[in-house]
Amino acid sequence: EVDEVVEDVDEYVEVDEVVEDVDEYVEIDDIIDSTNGSSNNNKNNRRAASKPDVRVVTLIWPDPNAQSVSVKSDNDNWEKETPLTRGTFGYSVTITTSQSRLEFIFKVDGIWKTSPTYIKCPNYVGGKNNVVFTDSDV
Repeated sequence: EVDEVVEDVDEYVEVDEVVEDVDEYVEIDDIIDSTNGSSNNNKNNRRAASKPDVRVVTLIWPDPNAQSVSVKSDNDNWEKETPLTRGTFGYSVTITTSQSRLEFIFKVDGIWKTSPTYIKCPNYVGGKNNVVFTDSDV
């Protein structure tokens, strides 16, 4: 289902896939009783920990004439600057995330920039970041 049609966009945002066939849960066979340290193998006492869906997002900077392009995102709490790979039509990088909303900003030739290709949102320092939504129901 399409909620919104975006026109006049030079490039597009590509969400490669939402991996939903990851194991639904992880079974924990041995639950350690915190009071006495004993192991309890009773199947009725098994607990399950949900695994988040894994989403693969390809981010694109469409200018092949840039000398260097990297990106930072809230996927890792803005800690890592990830370089994009140059291709014929620009730069790209694929990011794996469990988030349904990914906020990011590009660094192009040493200058932090947003792309007109993506939705913009305000950031906490008074500027703008780009954002993509990786769930179809968001």
